[in-house]
Amino acid sequence: MRGPHEPVASGPRGASGEPVPSREHGAQGDRPVTTALVLLVAAHVFDYVTFLVMTGRQGLEAELNPLVVHLAAEYGLPGLTLAKVVSVVFLAAVVVLISPHRRRVASTILVIGIVAGTVGGVSNVASF
Repeated sequence: MRGPHEPVASGPRGASGEPVPSREHGAQGDRPVTTALVLLVAAHVFDYVTFLVMTGRQGLEAELNPLVVHLAAEYGLPGLTLAKVVSVVFLAAVVVLISPHRRRVASTILVIGIVAGTVGGVSNVASF
């Protein structure tokens, strides 16, 4: 009979009945997701601020995204701001919820969100 501190099995190749160590979700494991979330927020802040500058100089007609034009026309800047904040927070929440189980899907969603914000900001700057 084995004692409480002895492995369940021990084979010639070093196999044992010890549990397989898993990656702890600590500071090291969550760092890439946290960094990507910061980049997501930064990209959309960049998009929003450049939108404000662009429309301040050239009016809403300079905006290329018809959804943004519609939101701004219907609900004004407060409605557009709320929609922007809610969409980024929703995207970030989805990523946080699925990243422990579907890391690759979460990463793909983050990349798409970061690229969308960056492209929006760059197109706004190009319109200055």
